[in-house]
This record gives sequence, C-alpha cells and structure tokens, in this order.
Amino acid sequence: MRDWITKALVQLLHGHLDVMRALMERFWSVDDPYVVQRVVAIAYGCLLRSSPTQADQATALAEAVHTMVFTPSVRADELLLDAARGITRWAVDHSLLPDEARTAAARPYGIAAPSAPPTKETIDTKYGQWRETPDDQNYLSIVVSVLNLGDFGRYVVESGMRHFSRHRIGQPFPDRTGHRTPRFVKFRWHAFVASLRPEQKEAFAGWLRDPDPHSMGRLRYLRPGAQDPFTDAQRDLLDAVWAYPKVPDDDYPIDRARRWVFRRTLSLGWTPARFAAEDRKLGHSRGRSGHKAERWGKKYQWMAYHELLARVADNYQSARRYDDEQTYDGLHQIVGEREIDPSLPPIDFRAFSDDKGTGVSAWKPALIRLTSWPPANLDFRRYRGDIQRLLAETATEPTLATSLFLRDRDGNDWVVLESYIKKIDPAAHESWRGLQETSTVDTLLIAAGQAPEFLAALAGCSRNTINDLLDTHGHIDCCYVGEVSRTGPACYHRHAEFETIEVADRSFNVGRTVEPYTWEGNIFDCSIGENASSVLPSTLLQQETGLSFDMRGPSWLDADGSPIFAHHSQPGDDSRALLVRASYLRDYLAERQLELVVLHWFERMELTGSHDGPFPSVSVSVAARMGADLALHEGPPRRDERDLS
Repeated sequence: MRDWITKALVQLLHGHLDVMRALMERFWSVDDPYVVQRVVAIAYGCLLRSSPTQADQATALAEAVHTMVFTPSVRADELLLDAARGITRWAVDHSLLPDEARTAAARPYGIAAPSAPPTKETIDTKYGQWRETPDDQNYLSIVVSVLNLGDFGRYVVESGMRHFSRHRIGQPFPDRTGHRTPRFVKFRWHAFVASLRPEQKEAFAGWLRDPDPHSMGRLRYLRPGAQDPFTDAQRDLLDAVWAYPKVPDDDYPIDRARRWVFRRTLSLGWTPARFAAEDRKLGHSRGRSGHKAERWGKKYQWMAYHELLARVADNYQSARRYDDEQTYDGLHQIVGEREIDPSLPPIDFRAFSDDKGTGVSAWKPALIRLTSWPPANLDFRRYRGDIQRLLAETATEPTLATSLFLRDRDGNDWVVLESYIKKIDPAAHESWRGLQETSTVDTLLIAAGQAPEFLAALAGCSRNTINDLLDTHGHIDCCYVGEVSRTGPACYHRHAEFETIEVADRSFNVGRTVEPYTWEGNIFDCSIGENASSVLPSTLLQQETGLSFDMRGPSWLDADGSPIFAHHSQPGDDSRALLVRASYLRDYLAERQLELVVLHWFERMELTGSHDGPFPSVSVSVAARMGADLALHEGPPRRDERDLS
C-alpha cells in the first residue's frame, strides 16, 4: 500500500507543485526517516512528471528540497539523498537552479563514518538467548534476519556493501599488482622429487629441470580421457611446492556492516515489547515473496541500512575488484535499491487491491491508432498447422519495408526505430506453441558518408555479432522512466553521444536510437504485479527537442501536444514497437547529415513438444540504410533454411 500511495500522490500532485512544496516543508521535521524519504521521492516524481508551464512552481519546489536536504548537517539517509540529488540534477538541467547547486549536492556531505558495532560475542550474550525468553524480550526475528541466514543480511546488506572497500576516502588504495606471484619452496620440491619413481623422473625430465606451477597442474588432467601421472600423495606434495600469498581483502567488512545494522535497528526504536507480537502476524502469508506486508522490524532494518549506506558512501572508497569497476555514484548502481519508480503512474487501484496488479500494465493506451497491428498480419488458417506449407510460402514473409513503415488512422506516416513482433497460430493447442513468426527491427544513426561502408562491413557478420552492437539490456531497475533519455544519473545504458564500435576490424561512429527500460514488479516495488517495460527514444535523439513525456503509450509530445515518438503495444500481446513520426525523422536526418541504419530479421518455425527433430525453420536478415528522403537502400539478404522438405 505504501508504494501504491506514493505513486498515487505523484499522480495527484504533479500538476500542483505548490502543494507538494507545502507538504515537503510540513513533513521535513517528522521524526521518521521512513516517511520523510518517501515525501522527497514523491517530490522528485512530481518534478519528473511536470510540464514546462510549471517552471515557477518547479523552481520553488526544487529550491526548497535542495536547501533542506543539503544544508549541513546532512541527514544520513541514502534513499533520501538519492531522490534529493535527482531533484537538484533535474532542476539544474532545466536551468531552474544554478550549476553551483549540482556541486553542493555532491559528496562528501560531512556525514560521520559508521561507529564500531558491538562484537558478535556481545550480541550473542545480550540478544541470542531466545529459547527460554518471553516473547516481549525476544530479539530472534531481528537476529535471524540481519545476522544469521536471513534474506535481509544476505541479499540487502551484503549486496549493498559489496560496492565499497574498507579503505577510507583520501587514503591511498593499496596496489595489488603482482600480489598473487607464488613463492617456490625448495624443501617441499625436494620432497616431491624424492617421491617420484625412476620412470616418472625420466618422463618428466625436462619439466623437472625448469618447473612451473601450471603446466603440470591438476586442471590439465581433468579433461575426459586424461590420466593423472601422479598419485594422490605425490599430487599433494606438488601442490605444496608453490606457496601463494593470502589474497588481501579490500572489501568493506560485511560482518561489521550486519552488526552495525542490527544495533541501529534497535536504537531507532524497535523492541520486542513494542513490536514482536504484531510482527509475528505480518509477512508470513506469502512465503519469501517480496510483495507482502512487512514486519515492523523490517521497516527499522531498512532505515538502519539506508543510514549505513550514506555513512559508508561518504567515508569509504568504492570497491575495485575489476578494472572497469565504477565509482559509487548513487543507488541506481545497486540493483533494486531505489525500491520504486515514482515517475511511473499507479495502476488501477481495484486491480492492485484485488489481484496484486497481476496482468495490469502501468501504461495508458497509446495516443496513436495504427491502421494495422501487428504489421503485415499473418493468416495462419491457410497453413492448417503444417510447418512446411508456412515455410514454402515466401509471398507472405515480412519485408523490411512492411516492417519499417507504418501509418496511423489519421493518415500520419511513422517509422519504426525498434520493434519485436511475435505472431503465433491461434489454433495451436498451447498458446505458446505451434506455427510462429518472429521479426525484429533495430536501428542506428551514422554519418551519411559512412553508411555504405558500414553496411559492407556488416555483410560478413553473424546475427550474434550484430546483436552485440545493440544495447538490448537497457535500463533495468536503475533509472526511473522519467529520467531515461532526459535528465538522469550517469548510467552505462544512457546514450547521449555517438560511440565508436568495431565491425570487421574497422571503426565506426554510431548513435543509439533507443534505450530500453524495465522496472521489475517482483523485487521491492509492491505497487505493480507485472514488470513495467518500454522502449524509449535515446538521450541522443531527445536532447534539445523540448518534448514532453506522456504516459499514454508512453509518448513524447511537441508543444502542440502531437506525438513525435510513440511506443505501441496492445494488452495480452508481446509485440511492441517504438515509432517516430516520419516528418520529424526526415528533418532530423537532413539537419544533421545522418542516415538511419536499419537491421531487419525474421524467423518462421514451429514450436512443438518434441526434442528429437527435425526442426524446420527459415530465417532471413537484411541491413539497409535510409537517408533524409526516407528511401531504403538494402544490402543483400541472408537466408538460412533448415530441414525443409
């Protein structure tokens, strides 16, 4: 209910930012971080959903939040800080706050580092005696959840802390280069050599003169058919010859973090006398599901955890396990930690209340109505369930043109930037089996002069190689839908500039046209039962356009309220497409001297319950380029036929 109400308040207040500011000022002094952090999140959702005509009210709201949150002393609450940073970033990007505000909202905030938690022995002695302890004095639920094998300690505290090291900010991070070079122990080597039989010494004479730890290691003889030339006793002696130094542990100590969260949960106010009886009634009706009423203890655990995150992030360096490890920049880098997307509209309350939102979309119906959906619809009746008939008929196969160019019922022409179209024989005995046709369209931007060479390079690439050029993963539980392509945190899946890619040993600068978005309904967001997914125009396409984001579709509207981009799908159908108005694309390509690279693929097949084959199928892929005249220049198609009779 808390999550649904959060979105309902955004829906109610995003057109009344002056009321939102009054609520923010009213609730700021409430002594409950659980409440205050959500009020700030609601304020951020309201700004992300606001319109340019509300600039004055938006400025007042952003100034109020920025001043309250970032004026020292700053509250140690990472969820609150994450939303407030988003508000400041949004306001600066919209020229409502000065650039200096972005600096003021950046770390460090002067938050004190976590103090030393009680030892395990102290906790066990004071709180671990639960067998003969009365319920109003029993701390078992918190002990198990945070310290033992409970999900909160493992999947929340441990997952969050793994992003940080044990090294303080400002101190040198130890250089671990070469730390795994083994030390050769001579007396152990002599013991191993003495254990060898004469024929073994003769067989491995060369290696015995110049030994190394890898060429005769155990892994070499784990292959099928390989026989280890050494006995188990000899192998143990050989393994002991090279002594590897202990791997240094640079990670923030998880056990310390858990004990800190445990103590803070209690100091924030949870006691068994107040909450144990009620907690036993809550949270058990749906097993391990995240969508259930939470214990009061879990609320206090979350508050303690978000405080710990803020204190650690302000004082400790980010982890450096890998060469490409990112410096911690916010909760979007930790899967699920932002909890809910406040810029998503609430689903229908009756569907939420009665069915937990199952089968209900967060999006409103699209603004445009296409003359045909899905494109080039297929009448499966003519094939009578015969896969060979389907594969033999090429006249009904989807073409690049029929998949790319669509028209709405008002006569407007649209171009597909990305699509996934799934057609299944409705007469199949299972809804997901039978005759099927799957087709996709993907696009990239490229300088007009490079397009022909780029298509020539693609001609020799496999489908998997081509797919690697696309960002098919997108934003999953990281950026809010109101942030994607607009004003959001630094994110790997945010494509604001042309990028250099390698194709067939050649370099090309390409621009992404789309950024996929998914907010999962099976993690912490209890206001939705299904994933909220869409494909959005990339940051590169949207920047400097001044378009308004609309939840119908969703869509992106110009100053007159006409859709320029539109996401199209229908309930109960997996097919989807992101469309751009043809006239807008024509001007965009002409002004920037760009061409659109179009990658089209389809496959026809039959999905059966058999695992033995044959598995007849046909797949076709083709690449094309399209300039400002919207004329297609196709490359040669690649056709793959399998098990045709």
